[in-house]
Amino acid sequence: MIVDLTGVLKEPGNRIPVDGVVTADDVNYLGEEFHIIEMPRFTGEISNNGKSLVLRGTVRLRFAVKCARCRKDIERDFEYELDETLVREKDNSDDNPDVFVFSGNEADITDIVLNGFFMNVPGKFLCREDCKGLCPECGADLNEGDCGCSDDMIDPRWEALKKIMDGKED
Repeated sequence: MIVDLTGVLKEPGNRIPVDGVVTADDVNYLGEEFHIIEMPRFTGEISNNGKSLVLRGTVRLRFAVKCARCRKDIERDFEYELDETLVREKDNSDDNPDVFVFSGNEADITDIVLNGFFMNVPGKFLCREDCKGLCPECGADLNEGDCGCSDDMIDPRWEALKKIMDGKED
C-alpha cells in the first residue's frame, strides 16, 4: 500500500490519515499456514515529529488456520496495533533496524503491516479451548468421541521410568 507523504513532510506537527487495504499472500509462519480470507486493512495516521515520521494505527484481517490439536480448519478475526518510525533514505545513516526507510514523497507500508503480523500473531490457535485433539495411536478426532484405543500407550523414551515407578525394574 503506497502512501503519499507530501502533506506530512512539509513541517513538523503535520499529520495525515491513512486508511487502506494491504495485499497479502497466504503466509507460512512458525509451521502454520495462514490463509488470508480478508486482506489486512490499516486504519491510522502518519505524523511528523520533526526528526522522522511516525505511523500509528490498527490492522484488522481475517484468516483461516488449522487447530493446533485436532487440525480442523478454523477462521479467526485478528487485530493488532502498529507504532513504527519511518525515515528518509538519506537520513538513515546509521542503518537502524528499528526504522523503516522511504525515499521521495511516498512510502510503501506493506512490509510494515506484514512484519507487524509476524510480531503479533500467536503461535497456535485452537478450534475451542477444550479441544481434545487427535488420538496419538489411531489419529481419530477425540472431540467426536472416544476411539477405543488403549490409554496405556507410553512414549518409549519414558518406558524405563515407568518400570521404576511400577516397581518392575530388572
